[in-house]
Amino acid sequence: MIQHYRKTEGFAGGRSDKMNNLFGHLAVCGRYGYPMTFINTGKTSRHLKCDKPNRNINGGCSLKRIRYDLVEENILIYCKGLNVSDVVPNSEQTVTELSVLQNKSLAINGQLGEIEEKINNLVDNAENTSNEVYRKALEHRAASHLIKRSKLEQEKRDV
Repeated sequence: MIQHYRKTEGFAGGRSDKMNNLFGHLAVCGRYGYPMTFINTGKTSRHLKCDKPNRNINGGCSLKRIRYDLVEENILIYCKGLNVSDVVPNSEQTVTELSVLQNKSLAINGQLGEIEEKINNLVDNAENTSNEVYRKALEHRAASHLIKRSKLEQEKRDV
């Protein structure tokens, strides 16, 4: 049956010898994480576009499609000589790195909780004292803890 279609209709489907998209199953949307669909509307019009709208998931993606030729050119230029194992670690290495980052995040959360408690105590004490010098000292300590909290929040975002 397949032989019959090949003779009468030409090639009956599947992959041809032409490769259009070097990044199939690799390119993902930077905003939503969905795969990027390769759109080929002619030799001069090839694009990558987020596949989220095609999946009927809470609306579409607001990011515009991007020209495939520019993506391909830049990746091939800037990744020349790149060792893939340096960029794509094995699964054991990935699990270890994620575990380390998760532990750092938990430690930072603990420190943030302690600092928040100290800030609240200092502010409460400052509000309940009539001694102006003592209140200023408490406010100064609270301000230094606010700076520490800000730094820890930035560190948490970085992690």
